[in-house]
Formats: sequence, C-alpha cells, structure tokens
Amino acid sequence: MTDPKMQQSFFETKLAGNIGMYYCGKRTPTEGHSYGPEIRNHFLIVLVNQGSAVTCDGQNIKFGEHDLYVMFPSTKIHYRALEPWGISWVGLYGEGVSEYMNMLSLTPQNPILHISHYNELKAVMDRIFDASQRDDLSSRLHISGLICEFFSILMKNSVTDRKKEFVDSALKIIDYNF
Repeated sequence: MTDPKMQQSFFETKLAGNIGMYYCGKRTPTEGHSYGPEIRNHFLIVLVNQGSAVTCDGQNIKFGEHDLYVMFPSTKIHYRALEPWGISWVGLYGEGVSEYMNMLSLTPQNPILHISHYNELKAVMDRIFDASQRDDLSSRLHISGLICEFFSILMKNSVTDRKKEFVDSALKIIDYNF
C-alpha cells in the first residue's frame, strides 16, 4: 500500500572520478586581449560572456558569446580576442573532468561547445567565484557542489544539442523526400 502523503525517489549516483579546482576568475570586456602560447597541466574552461576570439594553434577556430572553450592539459593554448572580450573561467583537474569532457564529446581537436543554458551556467560560475573569495571548509564544500552543478548544466546542454541534431536530421529527411 502506498502513502499518498509521501514522495520518495531512489536514485543512486556517483560523481565521476576526483575533481578539484585550482582557480577561477572573470574578465570584464577588454580590448585586444590574448592568451598564450601556454601549456598547462590541467583543464582551463572559459565561458565567453561577450565578444569573440580565434584560436592561434593552427586550427584557427572562431568562437564567441555563449560558447565554452576548453583548454586541455598538455596541449598548447593560444588565442586572441577579435573584439572587446568578457569571460569567466575555472581551472579544474582530476579524472572526473576528463570523463565529463568525453561525455560532452569535447577534445583538443573539438574544444568548443555552444551553451544553450548560458544564463544558468554563468550564474553558477559567478557563484563559484564568489565562494572562492573565502578560504574555509564551508566554502570549499560549497564550491565542490557548485562544480557538480556546473557539469550538470553542461550535460543538460549536451542533451539539448543532441535533440536539436535529431530534429535537424529529421527535417532534412522530410525536406529531401518531400
């Protein structure tokens, strides 16, 4: 017999691997910004809030507002802004970050993800930055939770992108066969 006054959900989850944060930050729109060349031993994840840039690593990939640019460990990083540039970033390390990047299909050859849930992701990055201003156990635990929320939003973004790909493919098939 079920109790209509009680709601319960069984959902077991395990955070993929060990994830830590070295630093985070944000830049208000700046003219002529460039970064690198540099090689890091961790992931540097940049959310573009304003402006656009191009990678200077031979691929010359252009990215801009509401894009996430992931710089991978042991990979040469170099980009330059094409216009006034405002960004937020986190420097993360650990096995879990690699696992999430694989799930998001992000690689050194494909380091850009357009963020459809931009406002949510930006708000979490702002909260991570605010929490990092205090150096106590409570803040460190709070940041760990916010990093989980960060990846949760990215996964939700990925599901949205996959649904859009399926819809676009279906529309192409319909258009072709019509």
